[in-house]
Amino acid sequence: MTKRRAFFGLAFLGALLLLVWAGSIKWPVPGQGGNEMAESGRLQSCGATIRVGTYNIQGAKGLDDERNLKRVADVLVASDLDLIGLNEVRDDVFSHQARELAASLNLAWLYAPTRQKLFDGFGNAVLSRCTIVDYEIVPLLFRYRDSNQEVTARAHRNLVRLKVIMAGRPVTVLVTHLDRSGIREHQLQAVLDEFLATSPSILMGDLNTGHEGALQAMLAEGLASDATASLAGQGLPADHIDHIDWIVTRGLRIDAVGIHPRGASDHPHHWAEVSLEQ
Repeated sequence: MTKRRAFFGLAFLGALLLLVWAGSIKWPVPGQGGNEMAESGRLQSCGATIRVGTYNIQGAKGLDDERNLKRVADVLVASDLDLIGLNEVRDDVFSHQARELAASLNLAWLYAPTRQKLFDGFGNAVLSRCTIVDYEIVPLLFRYRDSNQEVTARAHRNLVRLKVIMAGRPVTVLVTHLDRSGIREHQLQAVLDEFLATSPSILMGDLNTGHEGALQAMLAEGLASDATASLAGQGLPADHIDHIDWIVTRGLRIDAVGIHPRGASDHPHHWAEVSLEQ
């Protein structure tokens, strides 16, 4: 009996260790597409003016290191948004942050994990009040090799591409979160190529990029407008103006902008009200 108990005890411990090991393995999520978001019945036709926002919610972990999704929801409710791009969104056996935030705001939702583990996922999400007629989730470059070096991203990333209807007209919306490694430049160029391919269009997300490189060159050439630049001169701290979270537009007029400071997340939340150009 003692040997049998010992055997079953070791077998249970082995199974537990195997489960822990399996739960730690990460794998990338392949691309996908469609034309309906979850809870699509909540979508409606939007007019020529909408309010959009971007927020890296850090899995709902605030500056106090506590996870509180309600604080994130409160920030978004205060901005009264029609379309929201979210980064660092989690789902696990206890919580599905995209779905729960959408329920709090009475919006439709699309979850676009960049990587998956046995018990949880992690990535981007879009919440919308406006009709979405098409979407595609595209994995971004993970490894780059040239004659001199090989660069590997720190984590898998993706680009969410949607077509939103404003006053009966399709508008391309891109939501992404770029890597912080040397591969970021290649990811950024791919995203900017997508952004510049259509108009009107909106690019939102944590680009891990300041006013530099290809992004700055595009803005300097007048190919797009930086909504977040309009925040300069509003008495905001310098680290909020020198931002890495962006809302960039083409073929749209920027009517108003705003920011909610860090607190519910380690990133500020930016929003912009935009209108179709006549």
